[in-house]
Amino acid sequence: MLTVTTALLVSASLATLNVNASDKTERLKKRLAKGDVIVNVTKVRGSEYPQATAMVVIDAAPKKVWDIVRNCGNYKNIIPNVASSKMKKTKRGKVRCTTTVSLPMVNNLTSITEGVHSVKNGKYVREWTHAGGDYTHNRGSWTLMAFDKEQQRTMAVYNSHVVPKMTVPVGFFRGVLRKRVHGLMKAIRKAATAPPKTATKKTD
Repeated sequence: MLTVTTALLVSASLATLNVNASDKTERLKKRLAKGDVIVNVTKVRGSEYPQATAMVVIDAAPKKVWDIVRNCGNYKNIIPNVASSKMKKTKRGKVRCTTTVSLPMVNNLTSITEGVHSVKNGKYVREWTHAGGDYTHNRGSWTLMAFDKEQQRTMAVYNSHVVPKMTVPVGFFRGVLRKRVHGLMKAIRKAATAPPKTATKKTD
């Protein structure tokens, strides 16, 4: 069952996802509870390129999912099409992430972002803004909260709006964006629910 705070997060996300909250909240909760990945790609006023919003429930505690989401330097090891990723903290206390992704029919694209991490009242948030690379705009966020009272399941909400410097057909961009975000959510869920690795003993 949804906690009160998570219910509020769902309601806020419904608006972004263009879902009629009064009619479809229960249906959405059921889809999330059974493990569906929900992705919506919508227009952004004043921009040629759309934004993506995604939601998924992960069978792991929020703190475990948070340790994966906040460590952008490890994205190359868990997210498909991420060729390289680095993370370092700035003097201003922000987190700088440099990530290169490979896309079909397009040269590799590198994003440089500066993010702020916050944890308060059981809500884990990572927000980032553009700081360089192959984009003119890059803004997004992760929000994590407990999906159940036992706090052993996590509701993860992802938002992203990027504008590449190079010209990419909007229709092609939209299709790739939806596919990549869907793959991203599945990859984060897989990493969070994977069994711990056991050390293998060497034999002489």
